[in-house]
This record gives sequence, structure tokens and C-alpha cells, in this order.
Amino acid sequence: MSVKSTLTFKQFVKDNPFVKKMLIVPNYTVGEQYIRQANDQGIPCINLECKTIYDLALGICQVQTALDGEELKLINQDVATNLMMDIMQDQLHQLRYFVNPEWIDIPTASELIHQIDEIRIMDAQDVLKTKADSPKLMDLTIILEAYENRLKKDTLVDYVSLLKMAINLVKNEAGFKNSKFGIFANTNAIGVERALITAFAGADIEIIQTPRIEGIDRPETF
Repeated sequence: MSVKSTLTFKQFVKDNPFVKKMLIVPNYTVGEQYIRQANDQGIPCINLECKTIYDLALGICQVQTALDGEELKLINQDVATNLMMDIMQDQLHQLRYFVNPEWIDIPTASELIHQIDEIRIMDAQDVLKTKADSPKLMDLTIILEAYENRLKKDTLVDYVSLLKMAINLVKNEAGFKNSKFGIFANTNAIGVERALITAFAGADIEIIQTPRIEGIDRPETF
């Protein structure tokens, strides 16, 4: 992703006020705080839409599934954890590390979801296969593949698959080229998340500075 420039929030909303602007925020509380501060200083935030990465992906996918007459079957962490326990039970005969049936519980399944999501969000499945030289990593490879196959079979959508679906939908779209895009510097976007922002916003995106607010840390990760 090429970074066009680094701006303050005030510069971002004041420049070309009549151009549609989308701002990627780490959460809506941050976006609302900056909008309120700008309005209090007499700077109108018109033609501005704030989106989290999740809601950006969700909006893209919901539009397309509605056009296709389909339903987006989103699953949350609890459903994913239960799904993982089913997969551990089904794959028990193939596993070499997670071999104890007593490990098929919510804490272990939740941790496995966390681990495979880290791999999936970095799109590192192929790397995992080449590094799978221990029983645990080999089991992770088996479980990850079984989990993704189960999502596909049951047409279920979790966070990572939602991101990938959105990327595929916007890669060849040109409908947003007349918009201006920004992202707060403290938005933690990695792997597939960054790929979605690049696919959606195009080559240029403004990085919005996030000055330190008293009592609140200012991580700058983007």
C-alpha cells in the first residue's frame, strides 16, 4: 500500500469538503471523539463516513449477498469454538499432539481458534505446512484445513473468511475511485486486513495522525 501523506484529522476533513470521504478507525469511539472535537472547533465533518475494518468488510459482503439473494451466515467466537471442538473430535484419529480426549474442551478449542486465525489472517497456511516438523504444528495444519473445509461445506463465515470474501468482491471494482480514504495511524491492520484496505482504497490512502490524549496511550501501528 502506498501512503499518500500524513495528515491531521482536521486537514483530512477540511480538504475537499464536498468529496466523499471514508475513514478507517480502530473503533467508533475514537472516530466519534475526533468528529466531536472538530465540530466543537467549527470544522464541519460533512461527507465523512467512519468504518472499522470489520464493518467495511461486512458492508461489502452484505451488498453482494443481497444482490445474489443469499444469506451471509456469520459466526461468532462461541460458535467457532463449538465448531472447533467438533473438528477435534472428528480428527482425533489423525492427531499426534492433541490426542487426549479430555483436551476437547472450550479453553483448548478457543486457544486453537486464536492460533489458526493468526495464521489465516497472515495468509500463512503454506508456510505452516513447510514448517510443520513437530507433532503440534502437524496437528495445527490438519485442524486448520479441517476448519476451513467445514466453513466452506456449511457456508459459514467467520472474521477471516469475511475479509477474504470482501477482497475478492472489490478487487476489480472501480466505484470508489472518486472517494478519499484515510486511516488512523493507531489502527492495527495486519495481513488480510491490510490487503482489504489496499483492495478497497486503491493505491493511495491518507494516514491520519493520532495525537496523544492525556491518560491514553497512542500506539501507532499502521
